[in-house]
Amino acid sequence: MAMSIPTLERTQQLEAGDVGLFSFGWGKPMYAGWGGIACFKDIELAGRVREIRDRWSTQESPGLRFWRSCSMLLRVSMNQRHVYGLFHEQRLYRFYKKLSSSQNEQGLPSKACGRALQLARGPAAQSLPPKWTRPTTALNRRLALCNLHRSRENADLRCRQAEIYFRCLVRPGIVRGSGAEAVPQSHYPIRLSSAARDKMCDYLRGRGIDTGTLFPLPVELSRDGYPHAAETADEVITLPLGPTLTLAEVQMVSRCVKGGLRELGF
Repeated sequence: MAMSIPTLERTQQLEAGDVGLFSFGWGKPMYAGWGGIACFKDIELAGRVREIRDRWSTQESPGLRFWRSCSMLLRVSMNQRHVYGLFHEQRLYRFYKKLSSSQNEQGLPSKACGRALQLARGPAAQSLPPKWTRPTTALNRRLALCNLHRSRENADLRCRQAEIYFRCLVRPGIVRGSGAEAVPQSHYPIRLSSAARDKMCDYLRGRGIDTGTLFPLPVELSRDGYPHAAETADEVITLPLGPTLTLAEVQMVSRCVKGGLRELGF
């Protein structure tokens, strides 16, 4: 559930042994600078996972608080509409994304096996990169709590925005996309041909519209062995949702997608 909002309807889907993870990381609808929240039905399981978290987490420090605050301010500022468009037009966007990707450590593979608590107590726990053992800061927690209090309002707004995208772009057959019943998450995904996708991303970013793609197909996977995943990775483009957009601006983004398809010859 990392790309979702923790509404009551979602958490009620959890069964006894389930763990529901909601992210407060960058690009997520619950963005609070860092961290996430795990939801359980099993109190004992929640306690065991909390113990693992406490063993792996380092202590909060003034330096970490300062770095997190600066990085949040920079990221949010760069994604304001006019700055975002200028940022991309000056060809800085790709450099920024490359720099971000190089710092986005995915963790090191561990050959350890066995119970989770044994792993947390053993030397394999030390193989995690430092980035993934750092705690949330007081500012992260305050922002996360604010997001949780507004989660229903945020989810309702995204549903209304997604309905506009569906009505303007998907229902007429202009693009492929989620059905009207789909629950919106961090962005609204649509699908274009692989030939049009990257050109449309450049077109929208150059006009100050925050957009992106899904994760590329991992290099260790065969495109022939995973044709649907490969096709999706080449075709999906995400459109913005959230409280920084009015409903009128969502309609404007929809018109911009239509205009881009015409200008680009698709």
